[in-house]
Amino acid sequence: MKKSFTKVLLAAAMFCVSSGASAYDFEAGGIHYNITSEADKTVEVTSGGNGYVGDVSIPATVENGGTIYTVTEIGNFAFSSCSSLVSIDIPDGVKSIEVDAFYNCISLESVTLGSGLETIGDYAFEYCENLKSINIPDGVVSIGDYAFDGCSSLTSIDIPDGVVSLGEGAFSGCISLESVTLGSEVETIGDYAFHNCSNLVEINSLATLPPVCAIIAGVSVSSCFSGVDKTACTLKVPEGTADDYRAADVWKESFNIAETDFAGIGEIAADAAAAAKVYAAAGRIVVENAAAGTPIVVYTADGVQVYGGTASDGRTEIPAQAGKLYIVRCGNAAYKTAM
Repeated sequence: MKKSFTKVLLAAAMFCVSSGASAYDFEAGGIHYNITSEADKTVEVTSGGNGYVGDVSIPATVENGGTIYTVTEIGNFAFSSCSSLVSIDIPDGVKSIEVDAFYNCISLESVTLGSGLETIGDYAFEYCENLKSINIPDGVVSIGDYAFDGCSSLTSIDIPDGVVSLGEGAFSGCISLESVTLGSEVETIGDYAFHNCSNLVEINSLATLPPVCAIIAGVSVSSCFSGVDKTACTLKVPEGTADDYRAADVWKESFNIAETDFAGIGEIAADAAAAAKVYAAAGRIVVENAAAGTPIVVYTADGVQVYGGTASDGRTEIPAQAGKLYIVRCGNAAYKTAM
């Protein structure tokens, strides 16, 4: 498998960025920003010269010289090769994660993506080898080439409804990946998208029309799943569509195809999204809109339980240590929040 010449050029550009001083318009809270529009008061997070370490939480707004700016992009190479970055919390309102934004962040374990995200760029999380899970929010429409290539600790991935295309090599080399859910609107899957995902045993495809796998010379090619043991992999598809999948190029190649009633998945997701709102404020984790009596359990990023209780009417406040990332389970829904 060969990557495009574009990647070679990008790698050279990354070397220039990471090995020298990065240019930026201003710094706030240890994060570097470039102004993308003075008229709209928007900024992008830009390279910190490999200086981003530990747990980083990007604020939704940032002040500079008396002006309040919104964070709408994570720029090219922004966190690239930050080998000591452990977690990143990206706020609501960020629309794009650009090329190589988190490339080779080998210690990155936890990523929180806010609502409003639309695109995950090429090579965005490539070689984040300690990343075990990531929640891709509704609203994302495209996942770029090699976006999660080499994320060797990733065990499952849910592609939400709204994503139309998966780029070339998007999840190649994810050798721990066991389960994949493809949203109902996925139309195309790029060449080598799941190459060498050797532990993949379950694919849930919610699309009623079989997604078209990579096309070369007018023919769909099986390299999308090269290195996957298709005879050991169950492909679950919507009721009434098994014959279509069995007739479709690539999908017909030895997958164990089983029709499944996916009804209710969308309702469950909607209920979870409409239920609790979880955020950090003044040394506390705040849970709002959860019904009284809903169980709430709080864990640290390494799985240690630090709180267990139930929601009160309207608003529940839980003391928490600053500078930490927490996982909050509220009923059947899970949230991440950084203090």
